[in-house]
Amino acid sequence: MKKYKVRIYGLGIDATAVIPFDNEPTQEILENNVAYYLNNNLMKITQDSFFSNKKYDFLYLNKMPRPHRIKLYSKLLDKGILENSLHTKWPDRKLPAEYELPWAQDYPQYGMDQDIFEKPYNDSACSIVSETNDNDFEVFMTEKIWKPIIAKQIFVVHGNYLYLQKLREMGFKTYNNYFEEAYDLDRDPDIRIDTIVDVCDRLRDAPWQDMYLQSQALRQYNFDIFFSL
Repeated sequence: MKKYKVRIYGLGIDATAVIPFDNEPTQEILENNVAYYLNNNLMKITQDSFFSNKKYDFLYLNKMPRPHRIKLYSKLLDKGILENSLHTKWPDRKLPAEYELPWAQDYPQYGMDQDIFEKPYNDSACSIVSETNDNDFEVFMTEKIWKPIIAKQIFVVHGNYLYLQKLREMGFKTYNNYFEEAYDLDRDPDIRIDTIVDVCDRLRDAPWQDMYLQSQALRQYNFDIFFSL
């Protein structure tokens, strides 16, 4: 069985996944089987590894430097919250080679942002989603939020005011039953950053195994909603 790199489309994401097929898949086979395959095989992990095999606290990806990203990154770094995390800050810090896209080890500054590779999601407990902007007059969603949803990973979002509310209005569920999401209600972006730092600081001691077990239905629900829209 050979692995083929295929594209996944939906809600503005154009992601890459490496999926095994007996023969090179036709478009019809992809349309009929990719969602099913991902539902049963994405991330190539068992339930046990979902619940207990997380090497890192956070996956925190920052590519294009933006003022709001630099502020949050600096505060998380200063408080030691990223000590046990996979995090990037272009161009100075990139992912270790084993976590980079296998088909793009020399990851480019521009492009390939929508490609997804399972290993960093497998090995980290929570994504800190670093969205494009953090203003208080619109909600701008990109592939950055859809990746942890596809990966069935818990997430915290550094984005716009009422970002999570908009996500729920679209039919998705968030993690307010598992940890504090009041940062979504902070209109002031600097206060929102401070609240996110506090949330992430507390999450370092989270019982991830229990949280993943208890949120299994929620994460599957979000995955299904993504592929139904």
